[in-house]
Order: sequence, then C-alpha cells, then structure tokens
Amino acid sequence: MAGLTGKGLYIKFGGTVLNTDYRTFSAARSIDKVDGSAGADTFKTYLTTLKDGSISCAIIAQAADTSTRGTLTPGTGGSLEYGLEGTATGKQKVLYTSVFVENANVSASHNDLIVVDITWQPNSDPTEGTY
Repeated sequence: MAGLTGKGLYIKFGGTVLNTDYRTFSAARSIDKVDGSAGADTFKTYLTTLKDGSISCAIIAQAADTSTRGTLTPGTGGSLEYGLEGTATGKQKVLYTSVFVENANVSASHNDLIVVDITWQPNSDPTEGTY
C-alpha cells in the first residue's frame, strides 16, 4: 500500500480555502464514556455516550491578508471540509456542517515565519464522502 504525504491536503473553513498556507493539520474524534459497573462486578465496564472532536491547523500568516485572519477569530462559526488527498474525483472528503473557532494563537520569532495555530470545535457529526 502506498503511503501519503500531506502535500495534497485540502482545507476549507466557511468558504475560505486554507490549504495553500498550512503547516500542520490534525482532526481527532472521540467519544465520552461512563462507568457502567456496579454490584458484584470485578472489572469495570463502560457505556459510550456523546461523540466529540477537535480539529487544529497551523497556517502561515500572509501580509495584508485581513480577510483570512478575520475568518479565524475565536467564536466565528461555519462549515469545515477537508480532503487528505485533495479534491480529485473519487478522493475522500470529510465535512463538518457546524464548527466554531475555539482558539487562534499567533506565534512569531525573530528568524521564522509568523504562524497562526487554530483550533475548531465541531458542533456536528462529520459526514464522509467523496469529491
């Protein structure tokens, strides 16, 4: 099986394409659990409850690009779509119809590019499909 690199990644948040300036991307899914053990149980058992997730991305800040930075203000909501292999026909895509920017942290150093680290909080279960 052939491996993949991140070069083909496509990311779009609220109509703004971000993949041309990204450095890192991460999408995590999780589920909460409750301890379902009681009485004479000798080993814990768990019940699954609500799904959750977190999506993060680091992008390079571009000079005079106030529209992208405005889109990435904490509290801004929208849809988030990504395709690990790009948008070619038949490639997998993941769509969250509702997310909001939870954090947008800017880091700068003397001898490197300015980077904005964004974290989105999903408010919807993702749908998976193809382009």
